This record gives sequence, C-alpha cells and structure tokens, in this order.
Amino acid sequence: MNKQLQGLGILLGFFVIIFLLTLTSQYGAQYLYPSTFGENTAFDGLIFDEPVKVNNLTVKRSNEAHGSNYLYKYDIHFSYEGDPSDVRILGTPVRNIYFPEGVTPSRSNATLKGDYDQINTAVKENLTVKDIVAKNENFAFLPKSEMRLPLTEDVGEYDFTIYAAPRKLHYGIGEPLADVAVFVTNSRVSGFTDSVGVDNPTIQPFTSTHNQSGMYSNVLELVNEPLLARVQLMDKVSIALFVLAVVMAVAGIFLGKNFRILILVGMVLGAYTMPFALGMGMSHLASLIIIPLLALLAHVLYKLMGREQLRLEGKDFRQGLGIALLSLIISVLIFVVPAGLMASPL
Repeated sequence: MNKQLQGLGILLGFFVIIFLLTLTSQYGAQYLYPSTFGENTAFDGLIFDEPVKVNNLTVKRSNEAHGSNYLYKYDIHFSYEGDPSDVRILGTPVRNIYFPEGVTPSRSNATLKGDYDQINTAVKENLTVKDIVAKNENFAFLPKSEMRLPLTEDVGEYDFTIYAAPRKLHYGIGEPLADVAVFVTNSRVSGFTDSVGVDNPTIQPFTSTHNQSGMYSNVLELVNEPLLARVQLMDKVSIALFVLAVVMAVAGIFLGKNFRILILVGMVLGAYTMPFALGMGMSHLASLIIIPLLALLAHVLYKLMGREQLRLEGKDFRQGLGIALLSLIISVLIFVVPAGLMASPL
C-alpha cells in the first residue's frame, strides 16, 4: 500500500507540473482562437450629435462576396430637420461612400465616449459563439470613427451605402468559424432589415437586436455551423481523453505489475490532453519541446514508481529519450503537419 501511495504522490506531482506549465505564455486559448485575441475592430453604425432631429431611419443590411470573404453592405436612409449638426460614421468603410449632392464629409479619427462597454456586454452574451469570445475578456468592438458627415435641413433626405468588413473569428489558422459585425446607432430606428445571401450551405446567419442605454444595436453573425459543432465536440473529447489518462495512470498503480505500462501511457496522454481539457491550445515550442520533455519526465517517474529505492539507472534515461523522440514525432504529426496543410495555398 505504501508503494501505491508513493505512486499516487508521484503521479499527482506530475499532473501539477503540467498544470503549472499551462499558466505560462506557451499555453492559452489564443493558440486555439488567435483572431479572437487579435486587434479589436470597430462597431459599424451612425452616432448623431442631435438624434432627436433624425426621422425615418431605415437600414437594409446585406452581404456581398469579396474574394473568398464577405463584406457587409448597409443601405441607409433617413431625413433630417432642424439646425445643422453632424453624424459620425463608425468603423472603417472599405469602399467609397457616395453621399447626396452638396454633402461633403470630413476625415477625422475619433474614439467616441459613451456606454459602449454595456453594449459590448449585451452583444457578447447573445452571440452564437459567445463561449469562444468569452475566452478573451478583452474582446470588444470599439466606438471608433474616421468620418464625420454634416447634416442640414436643406439637404433633408439622406441616402447612402456603407461597405464594412466584419470581424472574422478563426479556429487555429484554418477556415473562419464566424463573421461578426455590430451596427449601433443612438437614433430611433424605423426599420432594420437583413437580406443575407450565402452560397455556402454550411454558413448560417444569426441576428439579434439590443436596446441599451439609449443605443440600438443589431448583430449579424455568419457562423460555420459544422465547424462550430466540431470544435464543441473536440472540447468534449479532450475532457474525456484527459479523464481517461488519469484513470489509466491510477489503474496502472493499483492493478499490479502486468498493467504498469498504463501508468506511462496515462501520464504521456495527460501531458497532451490537460491543456485542451482546460480550453487551451499550445505553441509550437510547447508541442515540440515541452511535451517531449514531459514524456521524458513521465518515463523517469514511471521507472521510479516500480522500485524499492528512488534510484535511476543509465538505461532509464536512454529509454526516456526514446519516449521523448516518439512524442516529438507524434507532436509533429498532430500539430505541425495539419497546421502546414491549412496554411498552404494549395
């Protein structure tokens, strides 16, 4: 029994080492969802200096193919009555905007003030991909504007179209998991319609609207549902494999000499699966160096568990290097080769 307790202590220490390594910069959700941790992009939308003077604001949103990606197209109409004022166009328009005759916009970069944190919170809580977005607490849309448009009663009716690029969320470096854009305005909206057309049957649109602190927001997501389902399945499989690794290692300790190999298999499997069970990915440095070193350590500890005295022999390290080399080959096959194939233009 003392030997079994000793084995459990060594096993616990090994898994604690893996857990502590997951707290380093070589592990994290940013390796699974790099674009989620990328630079935050701006809201789309219109912020009026005098929203009460705006009437009949209607927005028709559609999407348009742009190479292998999509642009979101906003056809906007409203009327204006009262003293001259301005409206800020949020985001970065990716195509020229043609305004009514006599209307000349001005370029000026600004970050607007307001309750945009509350808007972000409401938006993120209702996203289809909210569990993925939640992995980065700093994920947000920004109230940035690059264009100011003067409004006058003389013009009265305003009609123009804005093209904007959505924020793309990827799983690893593979195909996009979702395109997300949020249109916000501080004016009363008379009508907001979506006319979304996607050739790919695996891409499904999802919309949601929110009213927060006098601001209207409308979200459009284009979600790759099969990929999202695979990601969710892989999360569950990772947890199941880690549990299996722990069970195998513990069983190997108690089932006797003929089953001791289960300890080593469980420890190495745990080194691979614990980060993913915690919702993390790993860097190439972790997969190609740290994992093989953990496999070497697992073999050394495995040998110690089977001896009366905690003493190692030269062949233990030679065998451990063989296990480390095998785990390196496995890491290349699991992590490096698929990443190279996804990154290839072919």
